Amino acid sequence: MKLPQNYDLLETIDLKSDKKSNALIQAISIVLYVLLFIGGYFTKDLTFFAYLHFKYIIFNVLIAVLGSIVYIVLHELTHAVFIKIFEPKSKVKFGFTAGMAYAGSDECFKKLPYLVIALAPLVIWTLLLLIPCLLVPMVYFWGIYFVQMLNVSGAAGDIYVTIKVLKAPKDCLILDNGVSMEVYVSDVFKAELRAKAAKQNGEHFSPDSNDVFLDRTIIGENSDDTPKSDVTANSENQTEGLLSLNKQEANVGKNFPKTEERTASVENDDKN
Repeated sequence: MKLPQNYDLLETIDLKSDKKSNALIQAISIVLYVLLFIGGYFTKDLTFFAYLHFKYIIFNVLIAVLGSIVYIVLHELTHAVFIKIFEPKSKVKFGFTAGMAYAGSDECFKKLPYLVIALAPLVIWTLLLLIPCLLVPMVYFWGIYFVQMLNVSGAAGDIYVTIKVLKAPKDCLILDNGVSMEVYVSDVFKAELRAKAAKQNGEHFSPDSNDVFLDRTIIGENSDDTPKSDVTANSENQTEGLLSLNKQEANVGKNFPKTEERTASVENDDKN
């Protein structure tokens, strides 16, 4: 879908220029690779390579290299297939930058569809590669298992983005061009987010003329903690109290004689 007019940018996740995020992704990738290697070592002993015929070693290297190239292409194609499933009219673009291949789109996606698109290659190819890893003869295991390790560790970027998007608001929209992801939220949410942040920091919040609030108590109208309905009720009670007081003062005034009558009464008293 195209970005609605009432949505504003909340956050940008740039995997290319953000060195901190890039370093974190590389760290996640290395950890996953090491864990998978340890798991494979205890499952299939590596020492048999010392007794393996040279031609089988070459076969394993070829399987690992060629399989990795094919896998990278299939990984990005899987992203593209799911992009088309959720947005058939979207234009998918492929590329390779900063040591990573990518598939991007010019359409915005809701939170759940985007998470499916991000994780689809990891889930699908992990299950598919598990089959030959379990069935092939021992002499070919490590060649295929290397592709599996690349599959999981190479998805570190997808895992990182998934974690970031999971923390985003439920009604957010994500635009992913392949290298950077932009998270958009509605004007209502963004205004309320600014108001809450100001309140938590003890700062005064001044709403913009275009701000819309579903919960106006967030902006602390008339009181930081008093809901507007309570403030209105208190105001009405105060108004009723003032009217009652004015009536009482009017009634008290009726009990006193007019100024002229009091003056005449005083003069008569003096004469007497």
